[in-house]
Amino acid sequence: MKANQFSIKASHVIFAVIFLVLPFILRGAYMHNILVVFGIYCLLAMSVNIVVGYMGEVTLGTAAFFGIGAYTSALLGKTFGLSFLLSAPCGMILAGLVGLLLGYITLRLSGPYFAITTLVFAEIIKLISTNWVSLTRGPMGLTQIPFPTFNILGIYKFRLTSEVQYYYFIFILVVIALVVINNFIKSPSGRALLAQRDHKDLARSVGINATNYRLLAFIGSTMLAGLAGAVYAHHFRILSPENLAVYYSALPLLMVFIGGKGLLFGPLVGAAIFSALPEILRIAEHIRMAIFSALLIITITFMPDGIVAKVNGFFKKSEARHK
Repeated sequence: MKANQFSIKASHVIFAVIFLVLPFILRGAYMHNILVVFGIYCLLAMSVNIVVGYMGEVTLGTAAFFGIGAYTSALLGKTFGLSFLLSAPCGMILAGLVGLLLGYITLRLSGPYFAITTLVFAEIIKLISTNWVSLTRGPMGLTQIPFPTFNILGIYKFRLTSEVQYYYFIFILVVIALVVINNFIKSPSGRALLAQRDHKDLARSVGINATNYRLLAFIGSTMLAGLAGAVYAHHFRILSPENLAVYYSALPLLMVFIGGKGLLFGPLVGAAIFSALPEILRIAEHIRMAIFSALLIITITFMPDGIVAKVNGFFKKSEARHK
């Protein structure tokens, strides 16, 4: 047990060190921009993992909450000049409130019914962002979204303008999200959530109210997706309804399945692959996406539980052989 705890702590340290040194290994504005994208992907994938990995459902509505957080924070920053410390939480809260409403209606469903409902909802939000021109400027989108500005008690004010600064800021957000998710899963509420995922009938028989725990997890997932949207909007400083397309729901879902669903670091590994591999394959030019797709199919076929699960299994077998 102690050896297992040590290996878990060691993996935490390894991931932290990798995150910290990446900007020194990968130099230049272009590579730093990819690192920022990687960080945003981490937040998105972690939000999906809460639903897919811990609730046991497939969501196709992540783009909706990503967009709600992005548009809310961007509009508050651009129109009212709010600092990022206020606009981003507002985006998270609104995404969470919408998630509460949607979850209250749909979480009694499961399987493909839940997935289709979330997909339809995402399309509705995209239509709203396209047609509410007076607020979102419709297909023209929002431009000149301000850099993240932090105004701490009116005393200390600064802006994140460089890629490296933004990357380390996202690194802090990712660490906070990991700690919150890890503590939640180890809490009584988290254990009840996992119980209803693995043994629905047994959980119901001992009095676990699955709907309440599923709703709590779903709200957390939508708030994290809203945070990812806010971070995205203020970094790229341009936002359009295309950012609410189904692509932004399917992509983090693939990251979770490739990295390992229901595992703390699975989404991070998936995010790293999806941010780095397409860029590496640019040397293949026109066939790079075909190669990328083939590699994904191979990975899913031979590692159905994800890369992290496969690696964990390898180390467990190695430990068993040495005992």
